[in-house]
Amino acid sequence: MNMKIIFDISVLGWSIRDEKAKTGIFRVIENLLIQFLKDKNLELYLSAIHGNYSDVSEYIKKANLGVVSNQLIFPKGKSPKRDSIFQRLNAIEYNLDKINPSFYDRIQLFVFRFFRFFADILFGLNRYKKSIPSEFRTKEFIFHSPFLPVPSYLACSELHTVVSIYDLIPVLYPEYFMGNNNHLIQKLVKYLNSKTNIITISNHSRNDIIKVIPDSARRTHVSYLAANNIFTKKLFDGYMNEVLDKYRLVPDRYIVSVSTFEPRKNLGIIIEAFLNLNNSADDIQLVLIGTEGWGPSFEETKRRFGEKFNSKVRFLGFIPDNELAFIYSGALFFVYMSLYEGFGLPPLEAMQCGLPVISSNSSSLPEVIGAAGMLIDPMDKASLKEKMELLISDSDLRKSLASLSLKQSSKFTWESTVNCVKEIYCQINEATG
Repeated sequence: MNMKIIFDISVLGWSIRDEKAKTGIFRVIENLLIQFLKDKNLELYLSAIHGNYSDVSEYIKKANLGVVSNQLIFPKGKSPKRDSIFQRLNAIEYNLDKINPSFYDRIQLFVFRFFRFFADILFGLNRYKKSIPSEFRTKEFIFHSPFLPVPSYLACSELHTVVSIYDLIPVLYPEYFMGNNNHLIQKLVKYLNSKTNIITISNHSRNDIIKVIPDSARRTHVSYLAANNIFTKKLFDGYMNEVLDKYRLVPDRYIVSVSTFEPRKNLGIIIEAFLNLNNSADDIQLVLIGTEGWGPSFEETKRRFGEKFNSKVRFLGFIPDNELAFIYSGALFFVYMSLYEGFGLPPLEAMQCGLPVISSNSSSLPEVIGAAGMLIDPMDKASLKEKMELLISDSDLRKSLASLSLKQSSKFTWESTVNCVKEIYCQINEATG
C-alpha cells in the first residue's frame, strides 16, 4: 500500500515575488519535491499552509514539474486578494505573539484575535485557517512541513505530523540574529506538539534539538542534504572562460568563499589571514560570493583593512548557480570558516566541483567534509594562514584533496536524502500502527 504524504510547499511560492527567497532551504524543498514526484510508491499531496496559494500555483506552472491538480490541497474560493489578506493578518498575529510576552502583549494579542474572528468571517478566510480538510486529517496520512510550524488544528488531529528543523541557531545563539527576539524557529520550538516528529540535517543539529527539547530524542531523525546536481567539475572551455571573464577572474589565481556577509560566517578571519599571506600569493585574489546580511557591511570591512583590501579582495554578491559552478571549478581552493552550521551546503558544492577545502571544524561541518578537507579552529588565524599558504604552494596536495573532495561529495545525493526521508515516514507509520 502506498504511503499517503501531504508535503507543504509554501516556501517555493515565495520565490515568485523575490528571487532572493531561493535560499538553501528553498533548494532542499524543491529537490525533495522533484524526487517525491518521481516516486510511484507515494500517494503525494501538496499544501501551502502559509496561504500563498496563487504564488504556489504560479511556481508549479513555471517549474513544470508534472504536478496535477488533484494533488493540490487548496481551499475552495481561494483568490490572490484572499491570499494577501490572510497573510497580512497572519503576519500581524505572528508579531503580536511574543516568545516572552508581557501582560500588555497578552492583552494586545487577545484583542487582535477577537477582531480576527470577525475579519475571517467577513473576508471568507475560515477555509484558509483549516485548509486541509478533515478527510485528510486521519492516521492514514503523514503531513510534513519542511519549514513552517505545523498548524495546531493538524497537530491535534489523528494525522501524523513531521516538521523539518535545520538548526537551532536563533535559540542557541540569538546574538547571530541581532534585533530578532521573535524568530520563527523559537516559535516552532515553543509550540512544537509532543507527537510531532522532527527531521533534521546532521547529527550535530539532532544533539542540539535534544538538548533544547529533552523529550524529543525518540522522534528526532537525521537526513543529510545534498548539493544541486549543477555543481560538477567544469572543463576549461569557451563557456568557462566567458563566465570567468564576466567577473574578471583568472583560472587558478583566486581563492573562493561562499556565504552571506554576516558575523556568524566569520569572513573577517578569512580576509585577515588572506591579507597576511606571504609573497607566494601576490597575484592571487580572494573572491567572496553571497548576499549582504547584517553586521558590519562590506564597505565598512573595506575601510577596516585599507588599500591592500581593494586590490586583493573581490565581493561579487549573489551569483546564479549555473555560473557559480564554473567559478568554483576555476578556483585554487575553497575556504569556509563559519562558526555554526546546521549542515553546510557551500563546502559540499565546492567539493562536488572538485575543489580542495579548508573548513571550520565547528558544529556539523566535520560530518559533511569528513577526512576530505583541512579542518581547523575557526578562530585560529595563524593556522588558517598556514593552510592557505600550503595549498597555494603545493599542487600535489591540491590534486590529492581535490580527488578526496569528489569521493566524499559523492556520498551525498538527493536520491539518498529522499530514501532516508521515506524510511523515516515508514518508521512513523510502523510506530503508530
